Order: sequence, then structure tokens, then C-alpha cells
Amino acid sequence: MWLDRFLPTREPKQLLKTPTLVQVRSPRFHLDLPVSFVADGRTYQGQCLNVSDSGLLAKCDSVPEIWTDGQLGLEAGEHYLKINARVARVQGNDVGFVFSLTTENDLVAIGVLISSVSHRPLTFND
Repeated sequence: MWLDRFLPTREPKQLLKTPTLVQVRSPRFHLDLPVSFVADGRTYQGQCLNVSDSGLLAKCDSVPEIWTDGQLGLEAGEHYLKINARVARVQGNDVGFVFSLTTENDLVAIGVLISSVSHRPLTFND
């Protein structure tokens, strides 16, 4: 299932096999930063565990409903980032968010975030 992309790991890119297709799994980078998720007028606070170019895993004090759309906020170095995201997975207090990359600003924000933790520029494969 595609939601397996959000399991935490420090492994390099690997293939995910599903019954109908094969996907490349994005590498995860450890990221220990406070994170907030605002949705439907409510703010959820947590601690980021890891991040990739497709999403973020956080441990939250309280958890939103799965498939909730909202905005993630986190401070990466000198940058405060706001990134549109959707809750893709909830397991206990661990929440997997998938980024909603709908604008050029979203792509830039993810690029800044990944570059700050990986110490190399992010490139997107179209």
C-alpha cells in the first residue's frame, strides 16, 4: 500500500512493490524540530521525527483524523515554513503527513527543508 512510504527509516531509496506497480521510496532524514498542524480551526502540536520530499512523520500530543487537510508549520534554521499537507497515516501518536505540493512556493519550502537537513540541494524528478 502506498501509505507504507511513511514508515520511518534511514535507508537509501528502495523500491516498494505493490500488487500493481513499483515505486521508488524517498530517503528519510532525521529531523528533531517542533511542528504544528493547523486544520479546521484547531492546532495540533508535535515533534518531527523524520522528513522526505514527499512527507513528514511527527509524534503529536493529540492526533487529527486521517485524510484531514491543513497546514504544517515548522522552523528550519532561519526559515519558518508553512506547507500544505494531508494526514495520511495515524498510528498511536505518530502522524504521517503527505505534502500537498500545489504551488511553486510549496516546492520551494520543501526544497529549503530537505536541503537544511540533508546538506545538499533537493531535485525533483518529474
